[in-house]
Amino acid sequence: MRRRGFTMLELLMVVGIIAILTGMLIPVIGVVRRSSEKKVTQATVDAVALSIRLYGWDSIQVAAGGGALRSYPSWDWNQDQVLDARPEIDVPAIVGAGHPHHALYRDGYLGFLATVKPELPRRAINGQGQVVDAWKNALRIGHAARVYGGDSVGIWSLGPNGVEDSPVGATDDLASWKRR
Repeated sequence: MRRRGFTMLELLMVVGIIAILTGMLIPVIGVVRRSSEKKVTQATVDAVALSIRLYGWDSIQVAAGGGALRSYPSWDWNQDQVLDARPEIDVPAIVGAGHPHHALYRDGYLGFLATVKPELPRRAINGQGQVVDAWKNALRIGHAARVYGGDSVGIWSLGPNGVEDSPVGATDDLASWKRR
C-alpha cells in the first residue's frame, strides 16, 4: 500500500530546519542594514560637499547698514552648524526687518537646496527642507581654513548615535574629509 502525504515527524523536521536557517539569517540582515545606512549617508555627505565645492560660495555678503557689508558663512547663515534649510523655516518668524538675517532672506537667499539644487534622493530631505542622514539627523556644516582636509567647508553626519563627537568625525561621525 502506498502512503500519501508526509508524516508528522517529517513536517516537524522541515519546520525545525526552517527555524534554524531563519535564526541564522536575522543577525546578518541587521548587519547589512547598518552597513547600507552608513554607505547611503556617506554618499549623501560626499554629494553635498561636492555640490558646495562646485558651487563655490565661501560666504554671503549683505548690507548691514551705513553702506557696510556683513559676511555670513555660506549654507549656515544663522551659524548653528546645521546645513541651511529654507529660510522661513530655518530662522523663526520673530526675526524682524532690523535683524541681519532678514537682509539675507530679503536679498533672495533660499537655503542650500533651493540655491545649489543638488541631486539627492527624497529620503535625504526632511519636511523642513533639511538634508538629513539615514537616521533623520540634519547634516552639519563647518567653516575653517585647512581643517576639513583641503577644503574650507566640511560636511558631516552625527552618525548612528546622533551625538556630536569631539573632535568632529572622531568615532561614528561620517565626514566629507579624511581623518588623519
